[in-house]
Amino acid sequence: MIIGPIKNIFSFSLFPDQPTNSFVLEVEEVLKDLPKGTIIITDLFGGTPSNLALSLKYKYNCHVISGLDISMLIAANELRLKFRGKELIDKIIKKSLDNCRDIGQLLDK
Repeated sequence: MIIGPIKNIFSFSLFPDQPTNSFVLEVEEVLKDLPKGTIIITDLFGGTPSNLALSLKYKYNCHVISGLDISMLIAANELRLKFRGKELIDKIIKKSLDNCRDIGQLLDK
């Protein structure tokens, strides 16, 4: 692994034949024991996991970010040691956007 094991990270998969209510219950089972301000990171904005996570935002006082990739996960893991709340969310998103590059163009310079 690039950074080794990451603590306090939970992964959930929504399968094509899985009822959404069972997925939500699976997420809630973990979310109910996590602190306020917990961050849920999903893959695709507007996708079912994002929409379901958003439905839990107010019930569990958590944040929801979409666009998950490995650089965002690494950034979130590092940044959560120094920042909280809106500042943490903004820094995770900025770091993720900064990692999206046309690397061919960088080589052409």
